Amino acid sequence: MVVLTHLFEALQLFPSMHLGAEHSVGHYLDLWSGVLGLKLFPFGYFLHTLARRRV
Repeated sequence: MVVLTHLFEALQLFPSMHLGAEHSVGHYLDLWSGVLGLKLFPFGYFLHTLARRRV
């Protein structure tokens, strides 16, 4: 999602979203997608480790 947001910003595909602006929808979409990814990746790795340990 972060990559797509930056790609849409560079190509100016959705000008009404003001993707490059600081307090725009695109800014918060980019921010929270990155935060969510950083939170979920270790959790998924932990679950994967637990699943491998049981086998």
